[in-house]
Amino acid sequence: MLSNGSEFINWRLWLLFSSQPWPHPTQQELLNLLFIYAENDSDHSGFISRTTFNEIPLWFIMERPATPDDQSLPRPYNREYHLKQFWFDLFALDDNSSLLPYEDMLYYMAAVPSPLHGFCRALAIAERTAMPTLKEQLPQIDMQCATLSTQEYERLLEREREQLQDNETELPNDGFISVDGLHQVLHHGERKFGDTHRFATTEDPEDFASKERLYAVWDEMQIDRSSKIHLSALLNHPVIADMVA
Repeated sequence: MLSNGSEFINWRLWLLFSSQPWPHPTQQELLNLLFIYAENDSDHSGFISRTTFNEIPLWFIMERPATPDDQSLPRPYNREYHLKQFWFDLFALDDNSSLLPYEDMLYYMAAVPSPLHGFCRALAIAERTAMPTLKEQLPQIDMQCATLSTQEYERLLEREREQLQDNETELPNDGFISVDGLHQVLHHGERKFGDTHRFATTEDPEDFASKERLYAVWDEMQIDRSSKIHLSALLNHPVIADMVA
C-alpha cells in the first residue's frame, strides 16, 4: 500500500480497500471492463464521464431490499450506487472531477495482497491480454457488513465460492511484456509532477525502474528494445525480481 519508492501511504489505494466489502475482480473481469470502457471512449482520450461510468455495470451486483410501500419507512440504502459514486470521486482527475481515467482506476482494482499476483494482474491491463499466474486465487473478503442483509451477505459469499471455481480456468502458459507496459505498471500510483505539499520533491535521478534501467535489462537479454519479452524470462531476471518483490 506504500507508494513506489516512498514511505508514504498511497491514499487512493487505502481508501479503495477501506470501501470493502466488495469482491475482488478476476483478471478477465478487469480486462472486460477495460474493453467496455474503451468502446465507450469514442475520442480515445482515456477518460469517461460519470454518466458513462454509472451506465456500465461493475463485475458484481448488490441487490437491495425492495422499497417499502409505507412511505413513512426509510428507503433502503443503495450501497452499489453510492460505492460507484465514491469510486468515481476517488479516481477522477484532480483538475477535472467530471472525468475518470478508467485505466488508472483498473490498475488500482488489480491490487491484491500478493505482490507478484497483483503485478501480473496489472500487466494484463497494460498489455491488454491475460497473463499467467500459478492460480488466480483471490483473497477471501468477509462480505458481512451492517448495510447488507443476511440474504445479500449469503449471496455474495456464494459468488466468492463460484469465483474460486472459475479461477480454475486455464490461463496462458506465458505472457509477452513490452518496456512501455512494464514501465507503466512499475510507476503506477506515483506522485505526479506539480505537487506542492511539503513532502514533494523533484524526480529521483536514480529511479529504480527508469526506462533506461529497463532498456538495460532488454539489452542484457539481447532483445530488441521494441520487442516484447516472455514474462517468465523477465521474472527470472534478478533486477526485475527485485523490483517486483
